[in-house]
Amino acid sequence: MSELFKLNSPETTVDFIITWAEKLWIPILEILAGVIIGKMLKKIILKGVSKAPDPGLLTFMASASDIIVLAFFSIIAVESLGVKLTSIVTLVSALGLGISLALKENMSNVAGGMQILITKPFSIGDFISISEHKGTVSAIELMFTTLTTRHNKVVIVPNSLLVTDILINYSRMPDRKVTVQVPIAIPNDLSLILESSKKIIHEADLRLIDDPTVCYEEFVQGYAVLMVEGTVRPEDYEETKHQIATLIASKLNAFNPSTSPSKIEIVDEDDNQTSGSLKNQASD
Repeated sequence: MSELFKLNSPETTVDFIITWAEKLWIPILEILAGVIIGKMLKKIILKGVSKAPDPGLLTFMASASDIIVLAFFSIIAVESLGVKLTSIVTLVSALGLGISLALKENMSNVAGGMQILITKPFSIGDFISISEHKGTVSAIELMFTTLTTRHNKVVIVPNSLLVTDILINYSRMPDRKVTVQVPIAIPNDLSLILESSKKIIHEADLRLIDDPTVCYEEFVQGYAVLMVEGTVRPEDYEETKHQIATLIASKLNAFNPSTSPSKIEIVDEDDNQTSGSLKNQASD
């Protein structure tokens, strides 16, 4: 290594530059080759994602491939400078320890990505919910997973969060329950409202795969809570729940303005949270 810093002709700056140029051009080319080959390998791996039985594994490998290739060519470049392999291993070990301590969160994300690939709590194409985010898994990469929401927004979720937080995979089941709750003020002709609601729902062109349930779920604080519940395929869930809420808000109001609900709740039974509401004030 000391020979690297010796000048063949210390008398001139030109000799110094020539000496360094002679020693550095090969390592520089080796590093550039590592960058180019790594990017090419990543693109080649990603081309097979659409046809792969496990796309998540390929996106993870693609994310890591260019880093591994660059590290390999960097070691070769350092060897070209005259550094012995044992010294490189010692240096890499020391740097690895320091980097792992400094980048503890990033290392946990990498470990989380590997755990996702092994345990497979979800796959690419699954519709999942994590924290307050819902979306379709579009990529599983080295340190994060990408979700695409129904509003076509991209959500980047750290892999460590996906293996430590509560996650719901809606795609694991062939169907989902959609529930809409409608508070009806008392006094009102509850029997007439119930029959009218059943007619509205059964005559509507809804994407339900079974006969919907229309009944009063509970009576509380001067209101009777009318519940509409049915089963849909996961891909039809969002559209169907809002379609039911819109039907109830408009049709029930047209039938009798006094029965118009002040608020319609759309309940996600899977996580016991209200996913949205539709307000419709009664006419004067």
